[in-house]
Amino acid sequence: MKFPGGMDLNSMMRQAQEMQANMQKAQNELAATEVEGMAIPAGSIVSVGLGSANHDERYWEHAEEFDILRPPRQHIAFAWGPHMCLGLHLARMETRVALTRVLDRLPNLRLDPDAEQPFITGMVFRAPNALPVVWD
Repeated sequence: MKFPGGMDLNSMMRQAQEMQANMQKAQNELAATEVEGMAIPAGSIVSVGLGSANHDERYWEHAEEFDILRPPRQHIAFAWGPHMCLGLHLARMETRVALTRVLDRLPNLRLDPDAEQPFITGMVFRAPNALPVVWD
């Protein structure tokens, strides 16, 4: 989903994914399996690090860099497969509409240079407590 100037909403969602982790029961309940060399006993509860996957250097070149012009690639900000978020299309549309309206109405919107750096918290759902901004 592109914005003016080539900005990619998917890049923003991948980098700042709100939901970071999820607990799942191992799909193969009858037999043990192995993932990346780690044994997973049958029926185990597994903590899935969704946020970590979106920063995997094996898949994302310069994964920790925020690059709003990065070419789009599949990410899992909304999970994937049978556990994919049913509201992902609505969330993308609402985000696009909200950001477009805010940027249209508040020219030169930017982080407040005199405020403290935003601090993002949370283990499962992550967000800053505040995001001080200024505009012209």
